[in-house]
Amino acid sequence: MKLLGLYRIWAGLVLGLSLTSTPASADLKEGEKFDDWTVRCETPATDGAPARCFIFQNILVKESRQQILLMAIGLLGENKQPAAILTVPLGVFLPAGLTLTVPDVKPVRVVIETCLPKGCRGAVALNDELLDALRKGDKAQVTLMDARRRQINLPISLKGFTKGFAAVKAQ
Repeated sequence: MKLLGLYRIWAGLVLGLSLTSTPASADLKEGEKFDDWTVRCETPATDGAPARCFIFQNILVKESRQQILLMAIGLLGENKQPAAILTVPLGVFLPAGLTLTVPDVKPVRVVIETCLPKGCRGAVALNDELLDALRKGDKAQVTLMDARRRQINLPISLKGFTKGFAAVKAQ
């Protein structure tokens, strides 16, 4: 499945995290915490389709508590392709896109695919090498440029990622 197709599956879900949530199973619960990652589940529009769950992490500006990055990771599509959706506020320098950096792996450029009133987002498929690095690492980084073309590095904690992703995968 093409990445764009994966992205469309989650398009409404990740931007606002405001869809109706439903527990996916007795094992994985809405709002469950895996250290720095939290579970969120949503019910697809298709009748009878199982709930999809993902883990996410919000990065906030300390002073204002404004969200500057939402990173959500889950399994998308019929093939359950691991993918990350990154949402950033309006006002980023779009041509630069985003860069996901995980230790021991070549940085991955994430194209910002769309902007809506609540923010801009892009998606990236997570191959085995990147998933392995996320599991083994303790931190990652997302880099963006603001409207003035200043680089902003946003730290992502990987504490709890391995257990959280395993729970999503097992659902």
